[in-house]
Amino acid sequence: MVSLEQIKDLEAKVQNTVAYITKLKQENSLLQKNLEKYRKRIDELEVLINEYKEDQTAIEEGIKNALLHLDKLEDSIAKPPVAGKAAAAVPRADADDVPVLASAIEVDDIEGDPVGASLEAEEDDEAGEEAKAPGELDIF
Repeated sequence: MVSLEQIKDLEAKVQNTVAYITKLKQENSLLQKNLEKYRKRIDELEVLINEYKEDQTAIEEGIKNALLHLDKLEDSIAKPPVAGKAAAAVPRADADDVPVLASAIEVDDIEGDPVGASLEAEEDDEAGEEAKAPGELDIF
């Protein structure tokens, strides 16, 4: 026969099990809420990643385009200009080209006058340096 003590033990075990199940349900509910928040955040981050990828692709295309224009410019400068047509050696900018490229080059630069030489002369004049002894090199 079943004793009263066995019934009380069984009731205590059932109450403990019910309390444990209630605790697990609360924990599960909390985890479900966190999971939903994390999924929303993942979706937001995926959108940002896709935007960055698109921006990166546009940046890469812009750099490739600029390098292509610089290569064309370098090729046109490397060719000796035809007499009387020195201005034709400067490529004309299209609507997509960077406008600074064509305007930054002067005919004197194409014909062999080093760009840095005039800049160095200006810096020397502005600095007001003392006269150098012949044969002395100024490296700064």
